[in-house]
Amino acid sequence: MANQVLIGGEKYSELISKRLGGSPNEPAISYLQARDKLLSQIQSTRTELHQLPHQLRLPTEFVVCIRMNPKYSAKSYFPKGIIKASLNEVDPIGSRNWYSDDEVKTPGKLIFARTTDTGLYRLESFLQSDNQITEQFSLDVRRIEKVDLLSSQEKLIGFNEDWQEGYVEFVFHPFDRDRNQVLEMFQQIQSFEGLQVREYDSGIIFASAIANRDALQKVKDYNPLRSIHPIEMDMGAVIRTFSSGTGPQPPVITNKNKIPVGVIDSGIDHNHPYFQGSAQNEDHTDAAATDDTLKHGTAVTGMILFGNLDQYAQNEILPEPDFFVKSFRVLPQGNTQYTGADRNQLYDVIDEIEKIVPNNPEIKVYNLSLGPKGPIYDDYLTRFTYVCDSLSKKHDIQFCVAVGNDGTEVNPRIQSPSDAVNVLSVGAYTLDRSGGKIKADYSCVGPGREGNKLKPDLLAFGGCDKHPLQFISTTHGARDIGAGGTSLATPQATSAIASLIGKYSLDPLSSRSLLLNKICLENGYETEFGHGVLPESIADLTTCGSGSFTLQYRGRLLPTNFAQLQIPWPDISLRGKVTFSWTLAVLADTDDLSTDEYTKESMEVTFYPNDSRYVFTSPTNKTKIVNLKTEGAKARQLLAQGWKPGNFPKSESGPKPSLGEQGLRTNMKWDSVIQGKKTIQSASNISNPFFHLHCLSRDSEGTTSQVDYCLTLTIQLYQSDQDIYSAIVNKYSALVPITETIQQKVVVRSEADVE
Repeated sequence: MANQVLIGGEKYSELISKRLGGSPNEPAISYLQARDKLLSQIQSTRTELHQLPHQLRLPTEFVVCIRMNPKYSAKSYFPKGIIKASLNEVDPIGSRNWYSDDEVKTPGKLIFARTTDTGLYRLESFLQSDNQITEQFSLDVRRIEKVDLLSSQEKLIGFNEDWQEGYVEFVFHPFDRDRNQVLEMFQQIQSFEGLQVREYDSGIIFASAIANRDALQKVKDYNPLRSIHPIEMDMGAVIRTFSSGTGPQPPVITNKNKIPVGVIDSGIDHNHPYFQGSAQNEDHTDAAATDDTLKHGTAVTGMILFGNLDQYAQNEILPEPDFFVKSFRVLPQGNTQYTGADRNQLYDVIDEIEKIVPNNPEIKVYNLSLGPKGPIYDDYLTRFTYVCDSLSKKHDIQFCVAVGNDGTEVNPRIQSPSDAVNVLSVGAYTLDRSGGKIKADYSCVGPGREGNKLKPDLLAFGGCDKHPLQFISTTHGARDIGAGGTSLATPQATSAIASLIGKYSLDPLSSRSLLLNKICLENGYETEFGHGVLPESIADLTTCGSGSFTLQYRGRLLPTNFAQLQIPWPDISLRGKVTFSWTLAVLADTDDLSTDEYTKESMEVTFYPNDSRYVFTSPTNKTKIVNLKTEGAKARQLLAQGWKPGNFPKSESGPKPSLGEQGLRTNMKWDSVIQGKKTIQSASNISNPFFHLHCLSRDSEGTTSQVDYCLTLTIQLYQSDQDIYSAIVNKYSALVPITETIQQKVVVRSEADVE
């Protein structure tokens, strides 16, 4: 029997204290120069506000932009002194990037601040007085590049020259005193067909409507508007069918205990013979289903239950599936005030998803092979993305989301909501002439947004014209043959996650961490392939190869705290090179107001392969590495000469994945998935290895909520004849292998039960 993945690594962990060094950089500009520049900008901004037509600004409140110098974009440089000087009349309400005028368009932090005439006057008065200036205030003023208003060009994101009319999403800033007038005044400027509005606890307002260029020109300078971007309402990708044929025989259902899986799509025929005892449809729309709409939902559901039908002969009986699919039909939407294509209302679909998830607590994994067309952009956030992230965090579920099929477009970047940082984003691969796996040309590519740039997460087989998929047809007893796209690649990943959750009792976060760790590419993440390719067998995820072991650490950590995770290491003598590969996944809370600081928490991983190797630093800042166990005399000599050892051993955290030129300018510090890899050339150089985890929080002051994490570690020996797995299991009794458990019982509820 193959060796199984081990769990329980957190039992060999402990909290530690650790001080971080470093000091802020001094701005080059003097305080007096910066003060005079800032005063002039505030006065110009006030003048510009008062020159706006009265319908383009609220009666009392307005939003200004505080643009930090690109060198000072970190959270630690937030201008608290400025806020204090205004007596909190300049109130930060979110952030995004702004881009300098240099050749590389260097990104900096843009802070949105809600204020009033009184707030700006207080700030001006404080700047003009020289007797109350603190060091903090002086640094804040010197780090600010500019104060102004958001331009209309910065609000209009993603519109190409050909765009004339279509669905758009408006995003409005949160307000306090004038909150009730934001939408009222907006609609007085211009009325929009099919306007739908949704507001969240932070005060941010999302709105969707049909608009044209003339209408956008009228509202683009409305001060409460944060962003406007197009939404193409192609919610369910069309599956191209080349031909049809006779399908295999339906399965014989004997087991009622199955793993529940949610499919949010265009529904299924509950009388379909392939779905009897394994799938159930629940309508979340009043519009009638048609064969065209059912085709997509049928194919997706069948792919979860049975996979690619090319493995089954015409008269072969399908195996009994491990899953029970609850299909939630959300398309087409049937709002009677819209006709034709307008019936597929994105906001109606999202509304239903917000109801479905809390009402079905037994379902821990959902398939989303739908979404609006169009690439994501860094400086706006869609409502769909935010809702998926929020539901994932609140209800501890895993969405598996298709990245989209516009990989051949001018901008092939992944599409909402696959950019959500807590979801599993799935692209598609196909085969080349030699049978090798290549990214399907239609599959969208990374990077993702701030908070999880390493998107897509993985690729699964989506087929192409030369290598099609076979899937269940809406015609009873038949199969369709065609290119499934990312819509049918995603259900395969959904099945894998559902198996890890249902068969092996892993939670969604642990399942995602394990999957990504097991498929990681030799050279790390790639924008086309993600972390790697979905394996054909679940055993590839749950077992350990020859000369290796995989271990999970599952825990929680308070913001700013450190934990030391011991890496199990055997007492036996090992030979040759050793590779440590790890994947840390964090269940992150998200901020709908800050696209550049979208994740509120993350963790830093530091790898220490040898607890005896320390870096010594001389009084003149020279360094030497000393092994305290084998070079004790040398260490004592250096100490006598005034050299000082570090507080912790020498770290080897390994290279970080590259995302090209833009990615190199950022360090992915706040990403919800972090991977690392380090090869030690000789096993003899490893001694009592361990990790340090540092929990990061953007709101660490007064925060008491713990952050969930799962770190999956794989250790691979190149001399594979060495049985490291048995040595580890024998030495560390708290580690246990994952095993198949009794499957979850499906809870099927009807509308009558609810009533």
